[in-house]
Amino acid sequence: MTSLRQTGAGMISACVGRCHPEAISYQSMSFQRRLANLEPVETCATLESAAWERYWDGFDLATSSAAGRYTGALYLLGYVVEIILKIGFFRTIGTPPSDCVQLRDIKDHPAWARRNQNLHDIAALARVLIAERAARGKAYDPVFAGVLDQHVQTLVAHWREVVRYRHTPALETEFAEVYQSTEWILCNREMLWR
Repeated sequence: MTSLRQTGAGMISACVGRCHPEAISYQSMSFQRRLANLEPVETCATLESAAWERYWDGFDLATSSAAGRYTGALYLLGYVVEIILKIGFFRTIGTPPSDCVQLRDIKDHPAWARRNQNLHDIAALARVLIAERAARGKAYDPVFAGVLDQHVQTLVAHWREVVRYRHTPALETEFAEVYQSTEWILCNREMLWR
């Protein structure tokens, strides 16, 4: 397997490079000031922007040093998928990109198996999204749904939000699997709600 550090930016597919939103320059502001200027609520647009920021942070962690920070990179990519699945749900129920989103809309969905289930559970998020699409008469093509499920299961095998509390180094091969699945989900994200 070719090293991620050797391939560097060449690993990024053409679709990922094309769809990265323009960054807003806040160079003259402190981090605390930028946080204070954030919208008090999330929208699909701000969530997508956050997903892209986490994606590039994860990519940089994996490729910018000789040692490769795969655990941190994998951790961030898991959040990218979580955010994209949540956006898929909100866009499927008709939320425009600039409207406020409420996580309780996901928690209140009948497909949410357990009321106290963790909103970081990407397998459950995918099930809710698939169920909502079917309920609206917009079920995914079975091939697309199968590939989506395969990529979600790859993430489930390697990612939990609790990895932030663990000292368990991720292998480059594990990161590569998560990266490929994350990239597929990002490149096909609009199919989640169209």
